[in-house]
Amino acid sequence: MRLSRRPLLLRKTLPLLLLTGACSNASSDDAAGGASGTPDAQVGGTPAGGDPTGGTGGAPSGGSGGAPVGGTPTGGAGGQNPGGAGGSGEGGAVAPWDDETDTPWTPTPPADLRENLPAVPAPKPADCAAEYVTAVRGYITAPGGRPLVGAKGQVCVHLFPSESLLCLRPGDSDERGIFTVEMPENARCITKAALRVIQPGVGKASTYCPVGVAGTEPNLVLDEPLVVFQTRRVTDLPPEGDEMASRPITFDDGLVVDFTPDLYYSGGGEYGDLGGRRVDPASPGLCFFGEADAPEGLYALYPEGQITAPGFPVHIPNTTGLPAGAAVQLYVLGGLDCKLADGSAIPEAGWQVFGTGTVSADASTIDSDAGVGLPCLTWLGYRRLN
Repeated sequence: MRLSRRPLLLRKTLPLLLLTGACSNASSDDAAGGASGTPDAQVGGTPAGGDPTGGTGGAPSGGSGGAPVGGTPTGGAGGQNPGGAGGSGEGGAVAPWDDETDTPWTPTPPADLRENLPAVPAPKPADCAAEYVTAVRGYITAPGGRPLVGAKGQVCVHLFPSESLLCLRPGDSDERGIFTVEMPENARCITKAALRVIQPGVGKASTYCPVGVAGTEPNLVLDEPLVVFQTRRVTDLPPEGDEMASRPITFDDGLVVDFTPDLYYSGGGEYGDLGGRRVDPASPGLCFFGEADAPEGLYALYPEGQITAPGFPVHIPNTTGLPAGAAVQLYVLGGLDCKLADGSAIPEAGWQVFGTGTVSADASTIDSDAGVGLPCLTWLGYRRLN
């Protein structure tokens, strides 16, 4: 089983790559600095899941899909909650958890979100025919708006004119949930951006949010919260045993994933840390649906990780009452090195169809169709095909 036994630090395992799409597993041991003379950033390079602390590089590309942060509520992935009351309520409703408000709430930015912004270090260069951003500030909360301290917001950008991917050192959130990422000189002229948001060390899974940069001020302030959702550790987890053998693992709300440990890699947790949470698709703070219709069912999964093709079959409880035989599209949120069965990359922060499923004859479950498998452990959703 290819699970990291330690918190992820960026280490020198592969040469650095210049990328124009999703991130790779290239990384660096330049924890305090970057590569090729860039003091605060690293071209290419993605940590294989987990905590991006200790270095630059890694995390999301500003890929396609998702609604831009700053114009639409932003959102997040889960973590674990050994206690708390998870699962679904009557009639398919999602029940609240003990330490979060999973019912409708109105996001309110901290009153001082725009105070003490970094000074703009230099005017926009004449040769920058794209957007010019010198700092990104946002705030991170749990559902309900409780600020999260010690969470991390990591910005990745596509540079003008090369479209190379550059991932920056993450900013730590303070007691108000506020974080700031100051852009190094070589990362200010950009065409697009995305955020990866985590809270290390407490089992919360990752989220990815596209960031709208068109027409922004040099200091880009995100008025919508970046929300990370609590998850519950899998109970009755089968023994790890033969890592090449598939076994059904039941996550929160009865979601079953046919899981083969040898085909799963995460740098942010271990087999015993697996967890998930069913999330109301109407919850404030879900940033990545973009122009797609919201799913009918949605799950946050932990720990984030890549799954080798053809992926893991899934069996989703039919809490939304779809009729027997109904066809659905299955969606996944692009994360670190998330790839479809054909090898094509799902951009980080991209909300993308990875296959289809069918409601079982007894209408109890939605089962992925033959040959269709979950390509990465991030967020999973479904919506009925019209």
